[in-house]
Amino acid sequence: MRTIVKLLRYSLLALLVSGCGSGKQEAPGSGPAPAAQVVSSERQLAVESRKIIKEGVITFQTGSLQETRTKIDAALRASDGFMAKESENRYSDKVEQKVEVRVPAEKFDSFVRKVTEGVEGFDEKNISITDVTKEFIDVEARLKVKKETEQRYRELLGKAGKIEDILAIEKQIGELRSEIESVEGRLLYLRDAVALSSLTITFYENISAPATFLSDFGVGFKNGWNNLVQFIVIMVNAWPFFIIIPIVVIMIRRIGAKKAAKKQKQP
Repeated sequence: MRTIVKLLRYSLLALLVSGCGSGKQEAPGSGPAPAAQVVSSERQLAVESRKIIKEGVITFQTGSLQETRTKIDAALRASDGFMAKESENRYSDKVEQKVEVRVPAEKFDSFVRKVTEGVEGFDEKNISITDVTKEFIDVEARLKVKKETEQRYRELLGKAGKIEDILAIEKQIGELRSEIESVEGRLLYLRDAVALSSLTITFYENISAPATFLSDFGVGFKNGWNNLVQFIVIMVNAWPFFIIIPIVVIMIRRIGAKKAAKKQKQP
């Protein structure tokens, strides 16, 4: 049992070492290339081999939902893209359509220009670019190592004679197979996201709601309530006058009464 475990460990270590060193070998007989040519070709290769994910979200108002939708469908056909999801919502003041499209990455920019041509302003416009080159290379390398390790395990499984050794190797193969499927799923997602860019388009058309008795009643009630509140606020702000004015009136009457009394006493 211990011998089998040691063999498994040594096999994994050998694969890791060979995987790291395989990319450093040079083709025999090839002479050194000019420095400028090497730098230029390396830069060109680096640009072409980059793995870029483009995604975007745009929202805008349109004068006609039908015309905008027709423009989107035509741009999709011209760009070899497809509709991944679509929905429509109707509100009291507008009708809104939302579509999610997938477009080949090399045609994404031209597609966005065609769809947004003539749009005066955006409620939202967000285009993101994510470089996943490093992750892509790392995932591919890990997948290669895990598959080679699985092959070594299967070779050891064919040579194992004891039941306990067979069970130990099968357990390792099962765990490794689960890891391989997970890495393959991530690699598949990256390849799909790099090849096809995603864009979510939300466009809406404002509408005028027809007037009804209930809506008019509601507006009238709301206006009346607002007027009542404003009247109460005015009355509260004017409370000093309701105290001062009666006092002034009482004082004037008393002064008048005193003057009248004096006139009556005079002969």
